Amino acid sequence: MRLPSLPTALGGGTGGRAGATAFMMTTSAPSEVTTKTTFSAAEWHRRRRREILAAHPEVRALARESDVWVASLGALLLPCYAWVLGHASEMSPAELCLHAFGIGSLRATWAIYCGHAISHGRWRSLAGQFGSARFNGLLAACNLGHAFQVVPSYWLLHHSHHTRLGSLPLIEARERAKRGRQTDGDLGIATRLFSPPARKYRLVRDEEGAVLPRQSEAFHQAMSVVVHAIAPIAFAGYVGAALRTDRTADPALRRSLALQASAQLLGYCGVAALSAYTSSWAPLGLYLGSSLAWLSPLNPNWIWTCPHVCQLPAVAKAGASGAGLGARGTAQPQPTVSFYTPRNAAGAALDVYLGFENYHVEHHDFPEMPMYLLPRLRELAPEHYEPLRALPVLEKETWTELMTGDFFYACQDQTLGNGDAASHGKSGVLSERHSADWTNAL
Repeated sequence: MRLPSLPTALGGGTGGRAGATAFMMTTSAPSEVTTKTTFSAAEWHRRRRREILAAHPEVRALARESDVWVASLGALLLPCYAWVLGHASEMSPAELCLHAFGIGSLRATWAIYCGHAISHGRWRSLAGQFGSARFNGLLAACNLGHAFQVVPSYWLLHHSHHTRLGSLPLIEARERAKRGRQTDGDLGIATRLFSPPARKYRLVRDEEGAVLPRQSEAFHQAMSVVVHAIAPIAFAGYVGAALRTDRTADPALRRSLALQASAQLLGYCGVAALSAYTSSWAPLGLYLGSSLAWLSPLNPNWIWTCPHVCQLPAVAKAGASGAGLGARGTAQPQPTVSFYTPRNAAGAALDVYLGFENYHVEHHDFPEMPMYLLPRLRELAPEHYEPLRALPVLEKETWTELMTGDFFYACQDQTLGNGDAASHGKSGVLSERHSADWTNAL
């Protein structure tokens, strides 16, 4: 069985060195990319960013606000999580389940928020330079008790996920990772067998245009159970992969990969030792069960884990800046979607539980902006967000579509030259109920 492979591309490092502002202002396509493209998901977001800043200069101030204070929440969340693990042997199954969806999920959401902030350079004053002891210490500390929700190594190349979004075939993305080059992190971090960031999509496999079908959710959840069951082997595999990283890769990256993988393995060993000390399966069961539940449809966070389902904007008309129109007013596909909650107190609480990751179009437009300010961005520039296709979190149709829909990842078929009319109807750039709208818009 092939286990998830370890990322070996320096994406987060670039963001850590350059800082958040430089990241977004220097995202032109590198000259080494040779694939001829007709659509660019990354450019789609860059163009939207330019238009929003031109229409709403006040967004600049919003993007400059600091969210370093979020790191201090770890002083509350981590001890609370440790206390729950320490007393897990005394809890009933119902209490363990409650904590898995409570502190277990919140701790994971916090770690993911921190990973985003570190990888995009928002916390450079706190984390220091990429690969430094301070950087590795902070990233490892944020992921204490973190299993497979998002492996810490992912954040070492997350920056390039934004700059290379949907521009690489699957095989090339993973080969770049192995050679320590910039890649699309959502494709480069894992094998097809178990890849949480890529499981809901059809994927362009190679330059010849071969397409891998979407992995069924039932199969993915079954594989998730298997991977969690053999977690120590998987974590040891991460360490081994880090030690085998291409010697030509950046030394800071190789060191960071090894340190993060080792910290993750040590975290598992610590919880396993606690279970052995208390002669109870409960601590280890809670640690792995909260990760397993977080990655499943039982947890609301499942909904945003694959946000690059290629969609046609709900409105595509001349004059609607955010409606997904090209430079000449032609309809373009929408490579990212947001998952909105109701605009009330309950919706705001759900946003916090989701770590504001559900505002994913907004995040790709302004990755340097604190995540909790993304709802405010949507309010400041409604004409750029309301026309887009969004998937409401609390609607049954959203969950059904994401569970069974057939989507290309970030409109890869358009970017890599497979986006002819036949492929739209046959290979699933949109789910069946939207294919007619796409044809009409063209």
